[in-house]
Amino acid sequence: MKTLKFGGSSLAGAREFFLTAEATRKQKEVAAIVVSAGGKTEKEDKITDILINAFFSLKRGESVFKATEPFYKRLYAVKEGLKLKIDIENLRKKIEREFNLQPTLDFLVSRGEYAFALLASEYLGYEFCDAADVMKFDGDGKFNIEFSKFLIKDFYLKKGKFICGGFYGSDGEGKIKLFGRGGSDFSGAVVSAALATDYVNFTDVDGFYPIDPKICPDASPLSELGFNEARIISEFGASVLHPDSVLPLIGTGLTITVKNTFFPDREGTVIREEREGFVSAVAKKKNCAYIELTGINEGYDLLLKLCGIKGLKIVAVSARADKVTAVILGTENLPKINSVAKIRSYKISDRVTLYYFAKGEISRLAYKEAKEGAEYLFSADLADGFYLAVSEGEEGKIDKKIISLFS
Repeated sequence: MKTLKFGGSSLAGAREFFLTAEATRKQKEVAAIVVSAGGKTEKEDKITDILINAFFSLKRGESVFKATEPFYKRLYAVKEGLKLKIDIENLRKKIEREFNLQPTLDFLVSRGEYAFALLASEYLGYEFCDAADVMKFDGDGKFNIEFSKFLIKDFYLKKGKFICGGFYGSDGEGKIKLFGRGGSDFSGAVVSAALATDYVNFTDVDGFYPIDPKICPDASPLSELGFNEARIISEFGASVLHPDSVLPLIGTGLTITVKNTFFPDREGTVIREEREGFVSAVAKKKNCAYIELTGINEGYDLLLKLCGIKGLKIVAVSARADKVTAVILGTENLPKINSVAKIRSYKISDRVTLYYFAKGEISRLAYKEAKEGAEYLFSADLADGFYLAVSEGEEGKIDKKIISLFS
């Protein structure tokens, strides 16, 4: 059995719906499908962005009808293109009534996934499941994964195969809550874990690449990845899969396969928790900062204080008795370092690029050559791979070495 997830690009319009249906038919024994709101078209923004803009237009005093018109225009286009029976006008009235009771950004934005799940449900002939009924948040805003898995399994046992929207759920009072960006990927993984099915995530690329295909067009997709490698590469900017999507499937023995909706016969990338050997892959994260804190016999105390700074996103760190070095994402929280380093020696550099090298043969060689051929700020050989931080001025030099090895 499988749980499928289709991203926004797979549901942008009637043509994409048709291709999504074709991709679904090629998958055997599908238990559930999770969908995103429609993606960007040649002339129109993503549905999510349209609804965000609509919300702020409403706050500026624009009428509900005018602010949300682009959203319903897209729904009508899909309905007409697929010759569906869904009553868009009644749906519009229902959403407006409920928005009056819950006039929040979360509610309005969630109607994208809600509506596109309704469209997909009719088109594919699956039971519709409102994600608000099965994806549950606690009163403190924390997602309750175990209760959600119970509700998902219960719905499936009663109704059979179903389609639901990703990206949203509700709390105990019925108020709609959104996951973060990329939350539909995570929603799909939760459904997969609940139903004990493998997870197939359809998007608009052929899988994970060993290196960004924008800088190395000759690269071919990886056939396999480990959970940890996929998570790190995703955190470093690959938009193939949200990094948290592996979390619900840890310890289940289930796999994630990333496939292309528009070329469903291509193998894609299979992601397993445990896999033999190492994969060769490189990813990089720009707009980082490098920090070095020193204090005699105080290194680990400094590390604890550094990790305790709220909002500081540490992506790589190394500590010894007298020194802590770290690379963080973004620079907006750098002033907070002063609270840790008041009377100690410290150094901060912004405009830093952090590279991640998986431990396969080619990427291991790429790490070695990059380290030998560039002035670097930080390097680390950790269990999950090699990390190398350099100033932006060194980036081009390293990219050339990496491209030559992966081409």
